[in-house]
Amino acid sequence: MIPEHVTPVLAAAGTIELILIFAGIVVWWRMGRPRPPRLAPWSISVSDFLTCVLAVIGGGYFFQLLGHAIGDPFLRKFSAASDARTIVYGTAFQLGLLAGLAGARVYLRTRPEAAEVPTSPPRMPSLPVAGLVTFLAVLPAVTVTGLAWSWIIQLLGLPPEPQDLVDMFAHPQSRTSFIVLFVLATVGAPIVEELVFRAGLFRYLRTRLPRWAALSLPALFFASLHGNWASLGPIAMLAIIFSLAYERTGRIGVTMIAHGLFNLNTILLVLAGMRA
Repeated sequence: MIPEHVTPVLAAAGTIELILIFAGIVVWWRMGRPRPPRLAPWSISVSDFLTCVLAVIGGGYFFQLLGHAIGDPFLRKFSAASDARTIVYGTAFQLGLLAGLAGARVYLRTRPEAAEVPTSPPRMPSLPVAGLVTFLAVLPAVTVTGLAWSWIIQLLGLPPEPQDLVDMFAHPQSRTSFIVLFVLATVGAPIVEELVFRAGLFRYLRTRLPRWAALSLPALFFASLHGNWASLGPIAMLAIIFSLAYERTGRIGVTMIAHGLFNLNTILLVLAGMRA
């Protein structure tokens, strides 16, 4: 018998998720032998890299302060809900990061020694296909990691609290806030986070630190910014696989698509009634 709390929509979503996880297992099996990375080394100096980091972080916080200065009066005037505040400040921060990335890119154009030589060979899969394959590969790894991490969380006695954004999708305060959050989660965040953590931090560290450190340090930093202990393990695994996919393909667009699909998949599961 099916438990009463399992609705037909939730049962269908669970079935589809199992099919996708199985497809991901097939992807891991088909990937087979290791291939040489297509991501070229990034010959950038420490000082240039730190300049770019300051530009990105500074842009994010400057735009967030600007969002507070401009948005607070309107939010107070209309007694805006917490979702609206999250949207305004989160959007401002992401726009600031993008502005910082654009500034860093302009700066690096003045530094010929920081130029990257692409090494992408012919006959590569199309960007959407590579992104879809990466998304499928992520699912079984993150699922297994999530189960193991949940056991560790229970063992340590830590509360299994969901991420704030997951809770917002589960209990949206308005249709408008839901739509904006949906766009931010499936488009905005994947673009910004992949540029910062994979195309920036991981690409810099991969030729300067031991491989385990170059993969794990950006992943742990990335995961720590997502809210709580309950999601640290699976999100760190997600970040590691994205780094491996970026290194393997040499194209940041692949992980942007995979990241967006993963967030979309999570949102759909939440809407179907599935909880962590």
